[in-house]
Amino acid sequence: MTARPIDAPLRITGLLPRPNDGSLGTRSWKDAGIRIRCASIAPHLGALGAAVKLVESQNLDRRIADGSYFDADVFMIYQTLEDHRPIVGSLLDAGKCVVVDVCDDLTRYKGVLNYNWENAQRAFAITVPTASLARRLAARVEGKRIYIVPDAVEGEPAPVRPPRREGPLRLFWYGWQHKLRTLSERLPALAELAARRPLELTIMSNLRPVGPILQSIVESRYDRLSIAAVPWDLSAFNTAMERSDIAVIPYNESISYSGRSPVRLIQAAWRGRLPVSEDVEGYPEFARFGVLHRSIVDGIAWAVENPDAAAGQLAALQRHVAETHRPEVLARTWMHALSHAYAGFREQGG
Repeated sequence: MTARPIDAPLRITGLLPRPNDGSLGTRSWKDAGIRIRCASIAPHLGALGAAVKLVESQNLDRRIADGSYFDADVFMIYQTLEDHRPIVGSLLDAGKCVVVDVCDDLTRYKGVLNYNWENAQRAFAITVPTASLARRLAARVEGKRIYIVPDAVEGEPAPVRPPRREGPLRLFWYGWQHKLRTLSERLPALAELAARRPLELTIMSNLRPVGPILQSIVESRYDRLSIAAVPWDLSAFNTAMERSDIAVIPYNESISYSGRSPVRLIQAAWRGRLPVSEDVEGYPEFARFGVLHRSIVDGIAWAVENPDAAAGQLAALQRHVAETHRPEVLARTWMHALSHAYAGFREQGG
């Protein structure tokens, strides 16, 4: 077989999970990572000259039958709950360049997400959203090519609105229920802060079934801290973010989230709302915008006591996000990473 010249249009196939685990046709909770690191980028890669195909895994048998399974230069495998190890194995056996996208520090995970870590270890290259995550993974896979490609924001930017100076301060947290323990540990300190100004905390999560931690949170009773839990839904998310003053992002070292995707932080800023994150180590690039704090309680108190400074920092952060996290900007970063990976693969005889 004659090798394709490296300067030919790069052919990229993204292998996606089945629809019930996150498809392109729905904007579900589970497929958020697929949307921002794949679906929103693909059209812009095409505009840069790449030939991009996005294929859901249940369609692979048909592609094998018609001979189109292996018709790409680079095969992207995205982090998912679906076990794609057999797919990765078949691609590697066929001598294909496989790149695995990793959004979390999977080195400490157990169970289903080990699928993704095993795939990353076998792949020719790995893509990650942050420099801190790249360092964590590089320590475990010596010599592996790792490329940093930030997350994309979704939708259009909203006008910047700093935390309101009057009335209850509205806090917004969203995520999977298993991440709620850290937030629950902050409630007593939030209740102390609420003694100075009432707080309203909205939690958006997967609510079927309601787990014990969430149950204990919603049953908590504080004089000036009210708590409500609402089910995940995209339109409800937009409403909750619009209504909020501050998006709170607590950090739990015990489950090793440091350096994972900062999508909550950048998306809040994109929607014109102040994010307050505790992950000082994982997101150093955001330190200059005043959104990283020792605790979310400290960050909220700072914003309340310094409303003008908070407004200026938020506006600067949103400008930064516009310059670095829009899909059309990140497509160039993806193109550089995948082209570089494919060139290296070819140099090593692939």
